[in-house]
Amino acid sequence: MSQLGLAATASKALPLLPNRQRSPAGTTFPSSALPRPSNRRKSHTRSLRDGGNEVSDAKKHSQSVRQGLAGIIDIPSDAVSEVDISHGPKDPRGPTDSYQMNGIINETHNGRHASGSMVVEFCAALGGKTPIHSILVANNGMAATKFMRSVRTWANDTFGSEKAIHLIAMATPEDMRINAEHIRLADQFVEVPGGTNNNNYANVQLIVEIAERVGVSAVWPGWGHASENPELPDALTAKGIVFLGPPATSMNALGDKVGSALIAQAAGVPTLAWSGSHVEVPLECCLDAIPEEMYRKACVTTTEEAVASCQVVGYPAMIKASWGGGGKGIRKVHNDDEVRALFKQVQGEVPGSPIFIMRLASQSRHLEVQLLCDQYGNVAALHSRDCSVQRRHQKIIEEGPVTVAPRETVKALEQAARRLAKAVGYVGAATVEYLYSMETGEYYFLELNPRLQVEHPVTEWIAEVNLPAAQVAVGMGIPLWQIPEIRRFYGMDYGGGYDIWRKTAALAAPFNFDEVDSLWPKGHCVAVRITSEDPDDGFKPTGGKVKEISFKSKPNVWAYFSVKSGGGIHEFADSQFGHVFAYGLSRPAAITNMSLALKEIQIRGEIHSNVDYTVDLLNASDFRENKIHTGWLDTRIAMRVQAERPPWYISVVGGALYKTVTTNAATVSEYVSYLTKGQIPPKHISLVNSTVNLNIEGSKYTIETVRTGHGRYKLRMNDSTVEANVQSLCDGGLLMQLDGNSHVIYAEEEAGGTRLQINGKTCLLQNDHDPSKLLAETPCKLLRFLVADGAHVGADVPYAEVEVMKMCMPLLSPASGVIHCMMSEGQALQAGDLIARLDLDDPSAVKRAEPFDGMFPLMDLPVAASSQVHKRYAASLNAARMVLAGYEHNINEVVQDLVCCLDNPELPFLQWDELMSVLATRLPRNLKSELEDKYKEYKLNFYHGKNKDFPSKLLRDIVEENLAYGSEKEKATNERLVEPLMNLLKSYEGGRESHAHFVVKSLFEEYLTVEELFSDGIQSDVIETLRHQHSKDLQKVVDIVLSHQGVRNKAKLVTALMEKLVYPNPGAYRDLLVRFSSLNHKRYYKLALKASELLEQTKLSELCSSIARSLSDLGMHKGEMTIKDSMEDLVSAPLPVEDALISLFDYSDPTVQQKVIVTYISRLYQPHLVKDSIQMKFKESGAIVFWEFSEGHVDTRNGQGAILGGKCCYCQCLF
Repeated sequence: MSQLGLAATASKALPLLPNRQRSPAGTTFPSSALPRPSNRRKSHTRSLRDGGNEVSDAKKHSQSVRQGLAGIIDIPSDAVSEVDISHGPKDPRGPTDSYQMNGIINETHNGRHASGSMVVEFCAALGGKTPIHSILVANNGMAATKFMRSVRTWANDTFGSEKAIHLIAMATPEDMRINAEHIRLADQFVEVPGGTNNNNYANVQLIVEIAERVGVSAVWPGWGHASENPELPDALTAKGIVFLGPPATSMNALGDKVGSALIAQAAGVPTLAWSGSHVEVPLECCLDAIPEEMYRKACVTTTEEAVASCQVVGYPAMIKASWGGGGKGIRKVHNDDEVRALFKQVQGEVPGSPIFIMRLASQSRHLEVQLLCDQYGNVAALHSRDCSVQRRHQKIIEEGPVTVAPRETVKALEQAARRLAKAVGYVGAATVEYLYSMETGEYYFLELNPRLQVEHPVTEWIAEVNLPAAQVAVGMGIPLWQIPEIRRFYGMDYGGGYDIWRKTAALAAPFNFDEVDSLWPKGHCVAVRITSEDPDDGFKPTGGKVKEISFKSKPNVWAYFSVKSGGGIHEFADSQFGHVFAYGLSRPAAITNMSLALKEIQIRGEIHSNVDYTVDLLNASDFRENKIHTGWLDTRIAMRVQAERPPWYISVVGGALYKTVTTNAATVSEYVSYLTKGQIPPKHISLVNSTVNLNIEGSKYTIETVRTGHGRYKLRMNDSTVEANVQSLCDGGLLMQLDGNSHVIYAEEEAGGTRLQINGKTCLLQNDHDPSKLLAETPCKLLRFLVADGAHVGADVPYAEVEVMKMCMPLLSPASGVIHCMMSEGQALQAGDLIARLDLDDPSAVKRAEPFDGMFPLMDLPVAASSQVHKRYAASLNAARMVLAGYEHNINEVVQDLVCCLDNPELPFLQWDELMSVLATRLPRNLKSELEDKYKEYKLNFYHGKNKDFPSKLLRDIVEENLAYGSEKEKATNERLVEPLMNLLKSYEGGRESHAHFVVKSLFEEYLTVEELFSDGIQSDVIETLRHQHSKDLQKVVDIVLSHQGVRNKAKLVTALMEKLVYPNPGAYRDLLVRFSSLNHKRYYKLALKASELLEQTKLSELCSSIARSLSDLGMHKGEMTIKDSMEDLVSAPLPVEDALISLFDYSDPTVQQKVIVTYISRLYQPHLVKDSIQMKFKESGAIVFWEFSEGHVDTRNGQGAILGGKCCYCQCLF
């Protein structure tokens, strides 16, 4: 059977009751509601909802149904329905030239048709009168977002499609600009004028015109804007459009704070002393409009009337706008002067609203009851809430149910709220607010809000009732007792979720709400409003871009936001942009869950938020012990209790690193821009050493930062040093490692300085404060100056008023002086704009930041350093390479660590183990097995001291032998796989010395690769050449220039390596030494000289080797005569060979050693030696040589000459 058949059958099966009520659209549906308690009350309701019209005849009704179904489904000509299923008063396909509409207005998708017919069936089955197919959401921000989410969920559960109800959004240019969430959620949006809300969301005429033109079934007003304007329901009802809220008469009676207080007094509900306490209104007048004369008696219209009323009521008192709400239109006063100063502010925040005075109940709790009322006199009290944590009378933390009062008192509050709603025939959702004294247990009526409130999800969680969905159901005319969730709330049969609505419709029976009690909630819910306000600056609203909003829902934590990452909060928006809810089986459990959830929220951008501050509130002992009151938060603010800050040293290090990284990035960007344009960049690029000055909470910190590598820094302050690592995140943040811990840093530049967020905690790097410049700290509108231009103003005295996101805020002078206005009243301001100048009375009295003379605390390395040789080797080698890249390190420490590790016999074994741990699972099985077997054998010998050599050749042979097998493709794959192993084995083929040569040569090559570029050319020419070579990656040019700037440190490193590792065997580095000696700029002088010395040593070493070979018996083909000839050649050689001969005195081969000594003496004393007179004797102490001089020899040793007499002279010498 088709869905139409079901709907039609259901409609025909329902009995037509004689008392029919007419729907706003002009069609009828048999009422299934309970009879009204009295004829008078029924008549009152009919006048609100029915307009006094009679039921149309059956022919007109049938025609109306067919017109509503036209274009959707085919129906039999004789089908008669008792339900109006039209989408609105006009065909939505009509002209749309007045407003720009976006989205799909008419859908022909079968799923949409099916869900549309199911809406009709749903409404008819549950006793409703007017199915609602489409809704205009006349709101934005949090209200619109929450409503759309709730309706989508309800529609999916009820009709099997979240799109069953068509949702149309209104969108201002500001909403479009910031990518507002409610626009994304809607099926369609209509662009409306921007600016203040009187141009859009509070404009009744505009809302009605759009609703009529788009052809919606209903309008949802949300909260704020036009939600409490009685003109809206009247205008919509006249157009046949359902208003999802109370009728105008109820709104007039209870939505107005003055009227609701008068009605409460008439109904016997206790009220605080107020300006209308003396006014007595008969109860029967509450059903209609309160007489204007009585209403006026309860209000004050001038400042003097307000002063007089406050004197009667008593201080402290509240000046309140009757149409205010959300913290607007309310001020606390303590004396007559404050009344005179603040009365105009209240009038300005809610223009045209009546004003009244009420005594302030200090040390009281703000409790409230959620009501839901249908068109038939049924009123449900859906538990209670406690909203006592407020600042400037705007709620910050809400929770439910009430735990501070006994259950009997809570029930009394609920019953009083129900009586109040019944007294005026209220329809829809409402909240009745009370003040409760914890000392006396007494409660006082505060006001009734004729709308859904921001904190309604608290009730949804503990009552398990979808309130926006319930509003839609009530708007359809469905009685409360038919709504499945309401039945469940009261513990009635056939209650539950909306998915059982058919069962409820068929089997549920009516019940009397006055005679049943609801089930007490099993747990507790805590809610926190997320606002774009600055807790450190008196909770001033802030606006701007939102870079990131990150929140992870959990089973007991849920949240929604009116903006997304990449969006923003504009100057006409409400400051609240998020709401977080946490559930627990008890109040402490819910608080703990909320605290953990808030700590995980990430909110970044130009805005401030209250998240950190609220975490502190949740953890405050007064809050956890439930000892708070409505003035508790304002007291904390007055005492300047601030949110927890990061430890000072983390703020300092984080701030210094942020400033350094930002400056370096800007420097590189500027340098690259020069290269891109083909211009000559600056000669020096400062990226290694910098000095940062930070002003944090009155202290001035001076930090020297030294860059030791990519993202590695040393920070020095007052003879103390810490090391930190930092790397940039893809979302613009920094990840800092300090003292073994990691910290995430985000930063935003603003008028007052740089706001850092470190691990979710905020600190401000303040700019140098100049009190003579009065600047706008956030986008705002200058309402008026409170002092004349050229007048004298005292310190901390308001000098102007601005409007910031609907709030009127005073601006205080930071010092005393003569003010000179720079802006005009009514002008829009941006952050940083100069509002006025101040000629200071005493410039020397201005408080300035004091230099910090302390030191960093002792901290460990950013990352724990390993003591293993191969890890130390890798760290020291990396440090050496960072020096060659232009960064700074302690050269002596780097070289000493590197040499020590290179000389350690354990190094190759640990390097092999590390590589195998990575590659073992990927190696061929046979190769892996053979390598492990042989390696284990040698490693065991190593640790037993039997063999200190690494078996590089053996392991290499095994690898090469295994690579010889397999196909060509397999060989290529395996070769790539074992390449790291082969590189390691090749470097150790000649032992540890060979590996050291390999390492040192690679470091030398890095040095020469850069410095040879600058050796013979002018720097600007070199950079120009590099620019062309690396045109696709100019960062390489920056890296080369940075490396060259560290040439002095690089030369120190290379020189130290030469002394430690090259000097013993310079011949192994001959080619590199030649290149070093060829560097001809004066900056390379010392290094080139050192290389030349080592080259000379290389030549000497080569000469020694040549002499040793010529004096040794290297083969059978060489005879004694050949060696003797070689000795004679050396004696008479024109080259200076003495040093080479001396260096061979301790030669290991005694035969060669003897010939060297003989050759040396022969060369030294010939031709004065007696031929063949040189004789040698070897003893333990060394070799003793005897020789004989010929007659007349002059001995010139020791610089003195002597003629030796006689025929001959004998000499001996110990070698």
